[in-house]
Parts: sequence; C-alpha cells; structure tokens
Amino acid sequence: MNKKEMFRILGKSSREKVIALAREVEANHTVHIVKQPAKTLVMLKMREPVANSQYFLGELLACEAMVKIGETRGMALTAGDDFDKVLAMAVIDAACNAGVPETDRITAELKEMAAAVKAEEEEEFARSMKSKVQFRVMEGQ
Repeated sequence: MNKKEMFRILGKSSREKVIALAREVEANHTVHIVKQPAKTLVMLKMREPVANSQYFLGELLACEAMVKIGETRGMALTAGDDFDKVLAMAVIDAACNAGVPETDRITAELKEMAAAVKAEEEEEFARSMKSKVQFRVMEGQ
C-alpha cells in the first residue's frame, strides 16, 4: 500500500480507529513530537478540463503534525482541525517508515479500514444516484 492510499484511508476513517491504531505503536515505542499539531491553511489547486490549465480554488483549513520514532520521522496533514487524529496519523506514518514490528498489524488494520471506507463511498454514491436526472430528446416522434 502506498502513502497516498494509506493517508486517504486514514483521513476517511473514524478518529477512534486511527487513534487506537497509533496507541498500539505508542505502547511499545518512544514517540517524540517534532512539531505539535497545528492548524494551517492549504491552497486547493484544481485543473480546468477544457483549457487544461490549473487555478487555485481557494484555501482549506488543515492540521499538520510531525513525530519521530528513533531517528525515523513521520508526518501527517489532513483537512479539518482534529489534533488528536493528525498526531495519530503521524505516529502511524513514522511506524511504517521505521518498519517497527507492528507494521504487519497496521497493514492488516488498514486493509479492514479500506473495506469500510469503500463500502461507505459506495453507499454515498448510491444515495446520490437516486437524484440523477435522465434527459431524453423527443425527436422524430
């Protein structure tokens, strides 16, 4: 699982599951906070499909944190202002980067969380499809 997918899953998962996963790592390893969780603003870059040009849509409130396990760093940046969740995400990132023994457990838990996120996305898509409008052109009748 690559970093982009890992953080997508962690970002969409419940804060309780993410924090519980980080607590398992913290119970067995010393975690040093390099950068305390803090609010920040991130510019949202979008691509305009017709001219294929990029523009900035606006700013997004985000939260970031950085930690170390031994000499290995882990960092996280997520939308919103949940300090506990972003700190837990940084701990999970550092654990995966360091290759701690809990990495296999983290990977297995991430796969379960991915299945739950996928089911939730499919349910949301199904709800939105109920409101889809079908247009028909009445030509030649």
